[in-house]
Amino acid sequence: MDKINVNNQELTKAQGIENPKRAQWQPGLKRLLSVKEAASYLNMSLPTFRELYFSGAIPIIKGNDNEKIRVDLFDLYKWIEQSKTRYTF
Repeated sequence: MDKINVNNQELTKAQGIENPKRAQWQPGLKRLLSVKEAASYLNMSLPTFRELYFSGAIPIIKGNDNEKIRVDLFDLYKWIEQSKTRYTF
């Protein structure tokens, strides 16, 4: 299998992440997560996470009929950034 050379800047630009310093891919880091792993990463229950991807808030990667649904780690980073708010009085 050939290696694909893509730098962090190209990856974050392709994913539309506004702050690439917070979402840089690192060698050895698993990029595609199972639904269970993604829910755990966000520290939420599986049903709550499923609501997010069923509503379209977080994109999923769906393979063939027999393959599991996967979630891109960069999409989780992007969702976290978009979900941030500031407390105001």
